[in-house]
Amino acid sequence: MARLISAWLAIQARGRGFLLLLGASVLFLVASLTLFLVILERQQAILSVAEEDALWSAYQLDRESLRLKNSLQLLADRPDAARAEDVRLRFEILYSRVGLLDKGQLQSAFSRDAAVDEAAKSFLTEIKAMDGVLPRLERPAAAAELLQRAEQLSNHASRLVLKVLSARAVDKTRLRQESFRLMVWLGLMLALLLLSVGTLVVILFRQMMDEYRSRERTEQLAVQLRETAARAEAANLAKSEFLATVSHEIRTPMNGIIGMTSLLLDTRLAPEQRRFATTVSESAEALLKILNDILDISKLESGRFELEHATFDLVELLEMVVELQRARLIDKPVSLQLAFDDGIGRYFEGDPGRLRQVLLNLVGNAVKFTDRGHIRVRVRAVTDDDDESDRLLFEVEDTGPGIPANVQPRLFQMFVQGDASTARRFGGTGLGLVICKRLVERMNGRIGFESRPGQGSRFWFSLALPPAQAPVAAATGGSDHSRARCPLNILVVEDNLINQQVAVGILRYLGHRADIAADGREALDRLGGQSYDLVLMDVQMPNLDGLETTRIIRRMPDPLRRQAIVGMTADVTSDGRQACIDAGMDDYLSKPVKREKLAELLEGWTTVLLEAREHGSVRQEETMSQAQIDTGVVADLVEMVGADNCRELLETFRRSLGDYRHRIDEAVGAGRRDEAGRTCHSLRGTAANLGFQMMVQQLAALETVLAGSGDPGVELAAVLRTLDEVGQMSLSRIVQDVADTQEHD
Repeated sequence: MARLISAWLAIQARGRGFLLLLGASVLFLVASLTLFLVILERQQAILSVAEEDALWSAYQLDRESLRLKNSLQLLADRPDAARAEDVRLRFEILYSRVGLLDKGQLQSAFSRDAAVDEAAKSFLTEIKAMDGVLPRLERPAAAAELLQRAEQLSNHASRLVLKVLSARAVDKTRLRQESFRLMVWLGLMLALLLLSVGTLVVILFRQMMDEYRSRERTEQLAVQLRETAARAEAANLAKSEFLATVSHEIRTPMNGIIGMTSLLLDTRLAPEQRRFATTVSESAEALLKILNDILDISKLESGRFELEHATFDLVELLEMVVELQRARLIDKPVSLQLAFDDGIGRYFEGDPGRLRQVLLNLVGNAVKFTDRGHIRVRVRAVTDDDDESDRLLFEVEDTGPGIPANVQPRLFQMFVQGDASTARRFGGTGLGLVICKRLVERMNGRIGFESRPGQGSRFWFSLALPPAQAPVAAATGGSDHSRARCPLNILVVEDNLINQQVAVGILRYLGHRADIAADGREALDRLGGQSYDLVLMDVQMPNLDGLETTRIIRRMPDPLRRQAIVGMTADVTSDGRQACIDAGMDDYLSKPVKREKLAELLEGWTTVLLEAREHGSVRQEETMSQAQIDTGVVADLVEMVGADNCRELLETFRRSLGDYRHRIDEAVGAGRRDEAGRTCHSLRGTAANLGFQMMVQQLAALETVLAGSGDPGVELAAVLRTLDEVGQMSLSRIVQDVADTQEHD
């Protein structure tokens, strides 16, 4: 049935004229078949058996009449009993033949023609008259009368034969004429049928040629689209490279400005000098925000934007946003309020950094444009009308000037601001709301606003954030990153003189010892003559860049190849960070380098580096273990299943990595992307349960690329390298260290 419907739709698609021709062809075919059947019927009528029997019966009657006449003539010439008996026999035979004239098919055949019917009736009348005389056959007078009647009967029989022959000839002539006319009509129907079928063939051929040309045009268009896509990809790659270059070129001097002003503000300054230095710092931060906005919108447009998935404290995040913006309202009669509905949990899962970015942008806009009144930040639970899911609704309401009606439809477009006076007075790039909209949509949320000119605005967005359990508080001991708890011996590899001074200044302020190397070759010389706890390696340098320098170090013999290296890169894209990891760096730090970020990074490395120092060198497997595995997850496993079972689980997992590595590498190399994606998904689930967070992130990135059509080369290299590193780690020792820590606690 489905095929019939499909065929009928295909016929309808060819047009009304085609349907009319097809209907006419079917009609002509039916008419031709009907005429053919009628002609067959006429031919059968010509050869009718009843007609032949009627003619044969007439001949029989004529012959028997003649025999009867001859018998009577013999009886009349010489009467005797034998001849009389022969006459009676002949009469009986003739009389039996006469019965065919008034019953059955022969009767209908004889009565069809008037002349034949009249001759037959005359013959019957005469034979019946003879039947009345036959009993007196022995009398001479009766014999003479019978002979006379036999003469008349014979004449009637001859006339009957002639009439039957004549009627049969007339019928055949009529039937042949009718057959000829039908043959003419049949020929006409066949000609029309051939004409309509030929027209259909011509139409189908033309449509087939049109479809062939259309298919050719489609293929040409597909080739053009592929070429256009390739050019667009090349343009996108060129744009990414341009942004990376611009980012590096801008962030390098920005690193010097922000670093030097930070160091300057840490010294004793006169009030006016402090105001000048603060202005420089704020201007640099504003310029850095513009640069970050441009990079964010570029990543969002290219689809290479990745969201973090972590547990965070929503109340703390909101309070931090409000406190950061409240400092900007010191000179304004504006109150900044935070309302958090009761019944909403405190901890949720999501990307706290991007949520903070959206809130800071919306609240920052409200602070920027509101000169008096209030700004209210509110969070409440709502139910989505479309899918009836539970969501959090974030609202930022202000009493500012509002948004002009002609601007509102374009507000979430790039580079759109209220008007020229707004841009001159408040500045900005017009990218903030665009980034907010795309970030919210990437987090599967919705964003909107309501505004009345002169009365204020209300911006809102809703997100479905899964609630989470409160994380176990880490015992930090109230550590302060302003001073290192243990000085480290650090080599700074940086070609820019200003950045060298900034890095050395921050490190010395934090209490660490720092040496300088201007490029990769000098760094290799220094590492060959002195031992360092950590290397801060700039990525882009002349002569020998940071990536190649790191690769050279990783190929050196122990203990130098295990040197801890942290990359410093102005390329904040995921590709730039991935390049650091692929080259063999243990960690990376984005430029401009801020004191707080550097102090936090060094604090995280201090424990590992101190332990490595006790063993005489920095051991790569220990430093990498901190980045590869979450010891908190290991601690939970030890507590739940015991140290021995946990050790067995991790060792079994480590031994299976070789097989996983082979299967993923082979499937990707053979182009079996689905198989490679399924293998990554399976491995990712196991790795997540055991705490290998870096492996989980890299497998997820590779799985995402494999699901599309992009080149998985970079992601595959990162995954294979991580599998090799974890395969060489001493997981048993990690379990033992965690178990020992739990016993001491």
